Amino acid sequence: MKKLQRIVTVGMLGCMLALSGCGSGGESTTAAGNAATEAVKTTENKTESTADTKKDTEPGDAAVPDNEENWYFKKGDVKIYMYAPADPVIEALGAYKGEPFESPSCAFDGVDIAYSYPGFDLYVFDNKGERVITQVVLRDDTVQTAEGAYIGMDLGHVEKLYTAVEDGKNNLQLTKGNCTLMIIFKDDVVSSIQYSAKIDE
Repeated sequence: MKKLQRIVTVGMLGCMLALSGCGSGGESTTAAGNAATEAVKTTENKTESTADTKKDTEPGDAAVPDNEENWYFKKGDVKIYMYAPADPVIEALGAYKGEPFESPSCAFDGVDIAYSYPGFDLYVFDNKGERVITQVVLRDDTVQTAEGAYIGMDLGHVEKLYTAVEDGKNNLQLTKGNCTLMIIFKDDVVSSIQYSAKIDE
């Protein structure tokens, strides 16, 4: 499992830097399993739904508790967590651009599906009909992290929001709960931001 996790992590970095996915034009390095609980909220409905977690031995088993113990991306009133059921999130976000792009998953048996929205892309893993969110990639400065980081922000401001970046590194990789937040810098300015589902060992 550790070997698989290393492979997927390297793949995620490659996708971000090359801005290309598995045989597609988007970033699509996803990690999914057969477990998900839901933590997406909308103020229009003032509702919150939580799905029960289905546990087994597949990679990516990770529950999304109904709290803030995981990184999440927020668009308007919608909070997007890794491993959350995808369909309620897609419905809450509204119309996406163009047609979703499907390709074989880079890491598991199944299909990766990319949905494009203004400023960000949402990636879903479809494993025999069970669709869960596995990645969100920010594309421009019209969107930002829940903490306020955005593409184009300088390194100093990012360090105030999160933590100091190790000297000699060009990225900040922070894992909280079942999500890894990756912020990549170029010349001390944020060039890319992504949320990726963490794979359990």
